[in-house]
Amino acid sequence: GMGTVSPLSVKSYMGKWIFFVSFNPIPGLYAFNGISVKYLSEKVEPIFQGMNKANFHKICSGINENHLWISYPDSNSTVNNKTLIYNIELEAWSQANLGVGSFTNQWSSLDTIKFIWGTSSSGNSYINRYATSVLDNATDSITLSYKSKEITLDDLTTRKRFRELF
Repeated sequence: GMGTVSPLSVKSYMGKWIFFVSFNPIPGLYAFNGISVKYLSEKVEPIFQGMNKANFHKICSGINENHLWISYPDSNSTVNNKTLIYNIELEAWSQANLGVGSFTNQWSSLDTIKFIWGTSSSGNSYINRYATSVLDNATDSITLSYKSKEITLDDLTTRKRFRELF
């Protein structure tokens, strides 16, 4: 059967999908709709394959609006030190140099949601709250080549960066 590498990687989205990180059969992000499982991380498979296998159990995820954040230890780290961000609606990926130990959502009295995560550095622990000004343009792009009837982005010598396509 298929299972997750870390209970902290399991997140439900709008009562429709359950996301989780698994390394069987292929390392990556999966989504379960109650009937079948879908593999979602073909575009970033090398990143999942390069994660520190001895610390898979530390992988955690959180959902902020329509983005699933997955924090993980890269090959040289024993703690989560990078974060992949998956845009659920656009099926697009970005990456941040952000190490997170846990994510949560806090509901306010005005029915707004605050996205909160915990980090630690040099023996100190911190609680952080997402604000658009904090991480805007702070993520690294993932190289892609795209071609359609309307647009061609196959010139790999010209660097292109996209956050979202509308």
